[in-house]
Amino acid sequence: DGNINSQKYCQLLQDGLLPVLDWYFPDGDDVFVQDNATCHTSTEIREWLEQCHIKVSSRPPQSPDLSIIENIWRLMKLELQKYVEKMNSRQELLEYLQRIWRSISLGQIEELYRTLRARMRAVRVSKGTMIRF
Repeated sequence: DGNINSQKYCQLLQDGLLPVLDWYFPDGDDVFVQDNATCHTSTEIREWLEQCHIKVSSRPPQSPDLSIIENIWRLMKLELQKYVEKMNSRQELLEYLQRIWRSISLGQIEELYRTLRARMRAVRVSKGTMIRF
């Protein structure tokens, strides 16, 4: 089942978010940014985040600038455009997507994380409108 509810999201945060926060922000100088999806804003999740002393900033509407995965999707779309005319089937599309996904380097992802604070500041200054980054 591809749907995610509050319980699944809570487990995901416990398994994935807490270790990352401990590693990248050992001094607790962090702010967790998420969009306003229902599973992100449930009472269960808000209480769990509060119990874990995780500072949360909801992503402003229309601001994919703060989403690492949205940036990765953009990279994939740009790369996929090079091959669109060569594809003749859904299977070929999936193969290209897998190849592109595997070609994304850890360095590219780390760079997105490295620039996240600056992007957050820019979005605040722009009052939530899209920024050029």
